[in-house]
Amino acid sequence: MSQRFFINRFRNWRKGLLVHRVKDFVAFCLFGLSLLPLPLWAQWKVPLNPTEWKVVRTERFLIHYQKGSYLTAVEAARIAQSEAPRIESLLRHRLHHRIKIFLYPSDQDFQSNSILPGIPSESTGGFTDFARHRVVLPFNGNYQDLRHVLVHEIVHAYQFDIADDTNPGIFPLWLMEGMCEYFSLGWDAQTDARIRDLMIHGRMPGLWELHTGQANPYMNYKGGQAIMEFIAQRWGPQRIGFFYKELISLRDLELAFESAFGMSAASFDLEWKKYLAQKYAVVLEENKKADPRFSDQTFRYVDGLGFQLRPVFSPDGKYFAYLSYDGIFPALFLQRVGQPGMDESKRNERMVLLRQLRSSDFEQWYPLTNRISFGPQNTLIVATRSSGKPGIAQVSIKDGDMVRFIPLPFDMVHFPVFVPPSDDETEESILFTGVVQGVSDLYRLDWQSGHLSRLTRDGFYESDPMDMDGCVYFVSDAPATASSAPGTYAPSAQRNRNLFRKCGDGAATKITDLQGDVSRPAPGKECSLYFLSNHEGVRNVYRLPDACRRSRPASARDLDRITASSTEVLSLDSGRQKSDSPGIQPIGDPSLLLSRLEEGALEVRMVEPEDGQLNTERSASVPTFLPSNYSLDPLLPNGAMSVESYTADYDPLLRLSRPPILFITGASDSEGNTSVAGAAYFALADDSGFHDLEGLITYQDRPSNLNVDLRYGYSRWRTKFYTGLYSSRGTFALFSFLDFSLNQLLYNPYFRLIDQQSTGAYAAFYYPLHKFGAVSATYEVAREEKIFAQPEPEQRDREDVFQNRQSFTLQYTFDNTVNSVYGPLDGQALRLSYSVPIRPSGTERNVFVTGAEYRFYHLFDDYSLFAFRLLGARVSGGDAENYPLSVGGYYTIRGYDFLEFEGRNAFVVNLEYRFTFIQQLIFGVPVRWSPGLVRGSIFLDAGAAFDDYKRFQAFDGDVGVTRDLNVSFGVGLHWSNFLWFLFPGALMKIEWATPYDGKRSLPLSQWQGRFSVGFSF
Repeated sequence: MSQRFFINRFRNWRKGLLVHRVKDFVAFCLFGLSLLPLPLWAQWKVPLNPTEWKVVRTERFLIHYQKGSYLTAVEAARIAQSEAPRIESLLRHRLHHRIKIFLYPSDQDFQSNSILPGIPSESTGGFTDFARHRVVLPFNGNYQDLRHVLVHEIVHAYQFDIADDTNPGIFPLWLMEGMCEYFSLGWDAQTDARIRDLMIHGRMPGLWELHTGQANPYMNYKGGQAIMEFIAQRWGPQRIGFFYKELISLRDLELAFESAFGMSAASFDLEWKKYLAQKYAVVLEENKKADPRFSDQTFRYVDGLGFQLRPVFSPDGKYFAYLSYDGIFPALFLQRVGQPGMDESKRNERMVLLRQLRSSDFEQWYPLTNRISFGPQNTLIVATRSSGKPGIAQVSIKDGDMVRFIPLPFDMVHFPVFVPPSDDETEESILFTGVVQGVSDLYRLDWQSGHLSRLTRDGFYESDPMDMDGCVYFVSDAPATASSAPGTYAPSAQRNRNLFRKCGDGAATKITDLQGDVSRPAPGKECSLYFLSNHEGVRNVYRLPDACRRSRPASARDLDRITASSTEVLSLDSGRQKSDSPGIQPIGDPSLLLSRLEEGALEVRMVEPEDGQLNTERSASVPTFLPSNYSLDPLLPNGAMSVESYTADYDPLLRLSRPPILFITGASDSEGNTSVAGAAYFALADDSGFHDLEGLITYQDRPSNLNVDLRYGYSRWRTKFYTGLYSSRGTFALFSFLDFSLNQLLYNPYFRLIDQQSTGAYAAFYYPLHKFGAVSATYEVAREEKIFAQPEPEQRDREDVFQNRQSFTLQYTFDNTVNSVYGPLDGQALRLSYSVPIRPSGTERNVFVTGAEYRFYHLFDDYSLFAFRLLGARVSGGDAENYPLSVGGYYTIRGYDFLEFEGRNAFVVNLEYRFTFIQQLIFGVPVRWSPGLVRGSIFLDAGAAFDDYKRFQAFDGDVGVTRDLNVSFGVGLHWSNFLWFLFPGALMKIEWATPYDGKRSLPLSQWQGRFSVGFSF
């Protein structure tokens, strides 16, 4: 076998087919560009806080922060300035410009940022853009998380600067992400736990699987980090940067391996696997028997999930709830607790309460900081976001509907837990962590009155609160007590997380002192407390027997070791044993419900007491990493940060936001006639994305036409404002930035124009009501001139147009669809629009336009999907005859000529089944390239355009065929377009279709085939 067994040259950008019809191609490009501004498949960004940027200027960084986030920005500056010299030493590269950091005060504001066109997922901790090297991230109240993510993204900025003009997107993710993880964390407990689990179960992917994308994407981070650890241990950490630079200069991964390590990629892979085998040999040789107390409640090979997060017992102990995925969609599940001898149908009984959280009631599911608890009257309590407001929701177990939502005045709400009334008749309440302006504290919410009380007031990060016997227990990174004032410590300094107890109004007492990370406290019998800790190397369950009485922090010797799992336990809940006698407290230990890491999956396991007692383990699992041996470099003191200004003003200078496009082409015929056409597109924006300017200029000769379209956009909190100018001349100047909507597509039969000229201006805005719904309004004033050719016999006569027009359009859009680069996957969308003419002189165009569109998508378990669309439009007014709606051809009723049918009323119905036709297609000529996944489709279209609905007859009942209704069916192939990085979601499509009258269709050889580029409905 050749040693060049899997890694060759860089992937090349996919190349498009040669296009010979110049003018058609330019028109094609204009059509694609016109679809950019407000595609139906985008969800809306709803920021929580108005954005006013201030800047901390240091020697190497510009930290942009918002009102109330000054202390967070100063700490971010301390982190960045402290870590930059170390990164520069490792990479042997110094930046010659300042890195711009944008720090958002909440995850909601981060997801609503105007820097990234799309919406970051909830699992995105931050990003760094290729073009400007801007670092963008939210702050969740945890300064140690801030340090990790900020340094990770700063390393990306250095990577991109080293790459210079080379697109970093062509480098393997395991290298890019693994380098960032290693330079920010080194070798840490979380990474060791993930790699340890995979090694124990024989599931660790090799370099081949990582490089070819056959491993879990998360392994690009942790698997890549393991590769960087191997390089650092074998050759030193600076060899990582050398390898990266060699890859850039040699532009061949195999040669880079040879140059940096003196071995091929295949040999490197073998050496890395040997290193891991030696590192974890002690664990593999241990061969611990499985703990018989662990009973399986979920199993990935049966239920197909493999990701069960935050499981909790129901009050009666018969059910448990957890967060997971239903297919590809986040979901909240309720499942019966399995018992020995239980019928399999009951054991596997599982109900989805919430799926995807795609309504305006459930806009977010917070997988990393949420906590589920059972509330009153068969309900669940979860943190979510409703109509743009963070808060706590009460969800019915019966149907998943929201019973109650309490909005809270915080940037983020973490770890809510319902506290039932106790014997002293205290009221129902909810404990949670609230984050506001970068400060996290514990709060109690009275469930009946809604009264909010603050339990802690400090600069530390508190989490996992719980109530036991009137005292609040929680986890904090405070060094001694949780009452230190903000500003008296370095927030992001490395510290352990331990348990604290707070009773009444007194100060909190630290009750554990462990070298590691404590989490998930759960009540036990009498005065005991169960929790998770990794102080012995592997996160397991421990018990603190005297939690309510302890006045001094407990050490490891004071704890009971309940489990000694070889892989990490990541979540814990306890269910109290029920007493047979009313009013008598149970005397036995509780059952424990936990999530455990197994083969990279999170499985729910239950540990039950034997004879009322939970037995302890005498020895811990053999450690491969001890938190006590882990350390990060200390940070600079405030006085050594080289800060030039703490409150500098933000500079809204416009710069290129994406590479400009210049396209020039020409053609000639056998008689010597030539034609030249070209298009130029540019986009400018300021660093924050508040201001943007786009321009499109096209030119064609014979006849000579120059078309210009300029649009300026401005974002202010929730609202996006647009204004623009356009001037177009010629039959191929189809659309402007103003109106790419389906209505315009319907009534622009450009192929019948001899000439046209339009000049106008517009102003528009859109305002999101919530994440899935928005209203928009547009005012336009223009001069329009159109000269039409003589109609064909079957076409209506069109009068030439020489007219001014003014119009006002109002539109409402609802869209909760889940999308991919191959189009919508699941959900529904609705668009309603109404346009009225404005006629100050009485001579302007008199046309009213009403439009409606509804779409529905359902994703099946095999990732095929059903798609449905219903749209209708109507034009009225004195000039409506000159502006008929047109349907037919691709995108509407396939199998007919493009825009074949005209009328003042129009409707279209589409039904389509989409499926994976080719999983992967790779070409070797002229270079190695792939269009990616190729999807197939089977569709049925129907629709019509007509003037008088009273005379419209869909079917001729006498002969059983269609009359005015036009029906077609066909098949198609869809794949990602070669400009996917400019038009995300736009596809290349080839579709074949035939008209159908209810009885007859064309022979297959006569089906109409069409190639197109555009968005799937």
